[in-house]
Amino acid sequence: MEPAVGTAAVSIRKILAGITNQRAKIQAELVVDRQVVIQAGIGIKIVDFIHVVIKSQPCRQTFVNVIPESAKKFPGAFPAFGKQVFNITNGNIDTLGEDEELLKLAKQAGCVGWLVGFESINQDTIESIGKKTNKVEKYKQAIEKIHKNKMMVQGSFVFGFDHDTLDIFEKTFDFVESAKIDMPDAMLLTPFPGSPLFNRLEKENRILTKNWALYDYRHVVFQPKHMTPEELYKGTRRVVKEFHRIHKMLIRWTRLPKLSFTLATITSVIGMDVSRKIWYKRDFGI
Repeated sequence: MEPAVGTAAVSIRKILAGITNQRAKIQAELVVDRQVVIQAGIGIKIVDFIHVVIKSQPCRQTFVNVIPESAKKFPGAFPAFGKQVFNITNGNIDTLGEDEELLKLAKQAGCVGWLVGFESINQDTIESIGKKTNKVEKYKQAIEKIHKNKMMVQGSFVFGFDHDTLDIFEKTFDFVESAKIDMPDAMLLTPFPGSPLFNRLEKENRILTKNWALYDYRHVVFQPKHMTPEELYKGTRRVVKEFHRIHKMLIRWTRLPKLSFTLATITSVIGMDVSRKIWYKRDFGI
């Protein structure tokens, strides 16, 4: 499931699929292939960049050129430049940790946060999925740099990799707490049909069902390597529940003013967090 935005609590995915007004298709060395600007119910603008290639020079072009040019093409589509734009951008944690100039440019361009696919806190897992430049030992330092530049971190984690053992759940929760991730997300590894992962698991006779309706990040559809399907599901559910306990959410929200967010931005972030709790309650029964 995708997070919701604004008081209307509408899924970003639905917004992106249905919005037709104020759309700009931008070609800037494959930096952005689609940019959607919408009016949120609480009166601020939300900018969602799809498929941002997080490399230093392209990102500089994105933040320095793309946003101002779009503002010119769509008068009124953006509020005061760099002040009221609600922009959460996809980013690679190793690049964000190494390129502080990029972070400063992003902040100047109105970016309020980064959606980071941490995937796992197990280095063996990270290397097995091809993210060899990501170093788990540097995650916290990168998060600190993002916070230093007054932006939040929306971090996603996946459970069910072959290197995952039963202690991965508690270790991930402890990491999220100590690293002060502002909006944590967790899901079950899902081997979609036709993917290399699915093909490998099928060869290993580890696919448990071909009911494609269950391939939704919320059901265990394969045999994990170091635990039972039930243990994988219950472990993920436990982490999601801990992430979204009311007192944990309140602690995260109290940190938002330190990022110099406007009241409208804080309200929108809280709305996203509450919507996540609602969805997880539906999907995991937390």
